[in-house]
Amino acid sequence: MRTRHIGWLAAALLAPALWLDGCSGGCGGSSSPLELQQTELVAFTSPDAHVWTLQPGVLAQGLSTLGLSVRGDGEIWVTGVDHLHPLGFFERRGGAKVRGLRFSGGDWEPHTWSLEGPEDADIIDPQWFGDELWYVAWKGEGDPAHHQQPNQIRSLPGPVVRHEAKGLVDPTPVEFLGETYLFANIWGRGVIQLAGDPYRELWCWEGVTVPFATVVGDELWLLAQKELGPKRQPVVSRSKDGRSWTEFEPMIPWDSVGSCTSPVMAPMDDGWILLCVVETW
Repeated sequence: MRTRHIGWLAAALLAPALWLDGCSGGCGGSSSPLELQQTELVAFTSPDAHVWTLQPGVLAQGLSTLGLSVRGDGEIWVTGVDHLHPLGFFERRGGAKVRGLRFSGGDWEPHTWSLEGPEDADIIDPQWFGDELWYVAWKGEGDPAHHQQPNQIRSLPGPVVRHEAKGLVDPTPVEFLGETYLFANIWGRGVIQLAGDPYRELWCWEGVTVPFATVVGDELWLLAQKELGPKRQPVVSRSKDGRSWTEFEPMIPWDSVGSCTSPVMAPMDDGWILLCVVETW
């Protein structure tokens, strides 16, 4: 049962910024660790998921590679990679840990999810899918998108290996019309769509990265970031059947904010919320 309204959002955003813990090492994208610390998580709201308004304030700093899940009771879970306070060696022992934000109508609250799973691997690009956490397994250093060996998308409990490919990052699974699709980013290629058992590639979109898939009404929406002039901003493509897609189009007013990356969105009682990471360096 959802009890949230857009009216609460301004107050929540004006609260002190949250400083989250996350995985260590480079975690997707092409920016340096120092640059990734200099980011701000901001929110847009919309009554119809088409016209978006930037809200004042900052939800978090140093966060990148967002994931979002709306739970059965309407609570919003946001996961990501925190470049300000990486998990230490001892903190990672005893199971997999992912940190992020939970929102149920008051303030955005920091939260840690502890799961049974590998103890010695960083959880990269985490995304909740029901009761499963999908992620990229990573034990190396630097940016996993540039790793010379294939990356694995896995899920917990398990772990279960879902897909494997060189340069594979940013998984976002979604169920639509009774079928599970997996979207991800392939370094140097763009965003791919996978389906079937085993997964096979259906689409590849060049020029967009960091996908997020969600169902809006009777449509499947694929959000991504794209270079629009000097900025990287949210764009969206839509599908009625999960197979044919519209052209990507911008989501927010071009002059509302600078680069607005890793977009994710969720429904509320009286509208929608869109979160993205603003690069402030």
